[in-house]
Amino acid sequence: MIIPSPYWVSYPDIVLLAGAEPVVVETKVEDGFKLTPEALEKAITPKTKWFIFNSPSNPTGSAYTRDEIKALTDVLLKHERVWVLSDDIYEHLVYDGFDFTTPAQVEPKLKDRTLTLNGVSKAYSMTGWRIGYAGGPAELIKAIGKLQSQSTSNPCSISQWAAVEALRGPQDFLKDWVKSFQERREWWCRCSTRRPALAVRPRKARSTSTRPARAVSGRRRRRGK
Repeated sequence: MIIPSPYWVSYPDIVLLAGAEPVVVETKVEDGFKLTPEALEKAITPKTKWFIFNSPSNPTGSAYTRDEIKALTDVLLKHERVWVLSDDIYEHLVYDGFDFTTPAQVEPKLKDRTLTLNGVSKAYSMTGWRIGYAGGPAELIKAIGKLQSQSTSNPCSISQWAAVEALRGPQDFLKDWVKSFQERREWWCRCSTRRPALAVRPRKARSTSTRPARAVSGRRRRRGK
């Protein structure tokens, strides 16, 4: 399974738990920590089964535009054995008018081999309720249901109904909430400019900004620490 890096820390272990091999593909700061179609093409081999895609990204906050996703899906269309796992958990936490899109939306021809994941932990601040959901081919969803029912016995009904209310209820609060997160991001970016070595790059999603570690690597404080 191909995993662009930086990635959410659990991805490789989830892959190993499934009996597969994680193949980590490094992204570059100059590309905004986003995987290029060339790098994806190079990483695909006859053994590749899945491609894990996370946009907006945890931990970088990088978000792929529709055109950038289309460039990746064009590569995937050529490899019919490769499925896509799209983690959309930060769908609503985007800034600066960014237009969120997801692979199955950008390229409908991939729907039959795309598993789209989401949940209520981030946009609705319901982390402790432990509710996620997935959309994909019926046979795959049925298999996931069988596995989950024998491992976790499924989430409790209270959490499920709370998630239903979050998803079906008023969504107008999201605009103010995202605005608040964006203000925090901008405040942190302004503060960081006071220390040039720590100046960060604002990202399009999450409450995230990034700074390459090499910018401060080897530096010492005035007291030599």
